[in-house]
Parts: sequence; C-alpha cells; structure tokens
Amino acid sequence: MPSNSWVVPQDRVIRFDTNTKYLNLKLNEQTVYKADRIEDAKGNENKTGTMVITNLRFMWYLHKNKKINLSVGYDTITKVEIKSTFSA
Repeated sequence: MPSNSWVVPQDRVIRFDTNTKYLNLKLNEQTVYKADRIEDAKGNENKTGTMVITNLRFMWYLHKNKKINLSVGYDTITKVEIKSTFSA
C-alpha cells in the first residue's frame, strides 16, 4: 500500500477539551478566518471564546481557559447551520 504524505488526522477527528498543544497549527495548515467573542451556545452558554477556521478544521477555545476547546475536522462535517443571536 503506497504511503500518502497528505494524510492529516486533524481533518478527520473531533476533539473536545483536548490538550492545548493540539490547537497549534500543523504543517501546511493555514488560518483562513479568526473571530473573537464567539459563544458555544450548546456546551458553554454565556462564555465567549475564539473561533479559528483553517484549511483543515474548525476550532473554538474559551478565552479564560484554553483547556476548554473544540476541534472539528472538515472530513467529519455533514451539515453547517449559522444562526445570528443576541445575548444581553
């Protein structure tokens, strides 16, 4: 079986609250978009973090504690829904 140098596990996994070293960009991974003050409304209501979109995955981490984080590889995404909300 030929070896594939482009196999990137970050594209195929979902990680919750993982070691913060996994939030570092990997070889050939590039930031496409970054936004602050993004709330994870499902798991961390009323807590804002930073969202980073790269060419391989979507990441989010809590501002006050980077140990609370999420990394979702694009190969695992089947549906995307965007909602604009207002939090007082």
